[in-house]
Amino acid sequence: EAVEDARAALNATPEPGTGESLWIGHASLRFDAAFDEQLSATVELTSRPFDDGSDLSWGSNPETTSVRVSKAWLDLEDLLTPRLHLRVGIQDFSHRLRPQGEPFFLDTSGSESFYAGASGGVRTTSDRDLLHPAGVRLQYDVADVLSLEASWGLLTEGGRAVDDESMALLQATGLLSERLSYFLLGALMAGSRPDQRVSTVGFGADFYPL
Repeated sequence: EAVEDARAALNATPEPGTGESLWIGHASLRFDAAFDEQLSATVELTSRPFDDGSDLSWGSNPETTSVRVSKAWLDLEDLLTPRLHLRVGIQDFSHRLRPQGEPFFLDTSGSESFYAGASGGVRTTSDRDLLHPAGVRLQYDVADVLSLEASWGLLTEGGRAVDDESMALLQATGLLSERLSYFLLGALMAGSRPDQRVSTVGFGADFYPL
């Protein structure tokens, strides 16, 4: 109940007054096809456990538990030169710089819209969403300890065009060992209005002592 009260206060919705018990699940079916050593394709169908801040319990409403295409991309290896990789299509932009694989900085597969609830100076903090952006990712593995990547994606909300946003990212990453990784990145998130532009640049390292 405390979680629901906090969500209501943050998002200016009526207080529910009671807790909730939901059976939420995430099922997916993925198809992978390799045409040759360089070209492959992936399509994935998935159910959504939550959408735009609302939990979607299994069997509660056929309209809200519809299956959607969450991934549909083409992969091209060794484009023009060895170790240059191109991916085009609907894809997750999840940057896993940590050795253990947790997303860092960006994970469009489990976060709310970047500008969701941005009214009255208070941002939505509890209404996560599943976004399926379409875009292009170009990655070049210079060496085992250095990978360069350029990405651009468009995140559409399926409603008004004013809710759509885009992202652009340049980064260099590498694993120096099983426990040590580093990154250098620059990114831009842009909404439909001129004031909805957030850029960032930074460098960092991540070390696991155990």
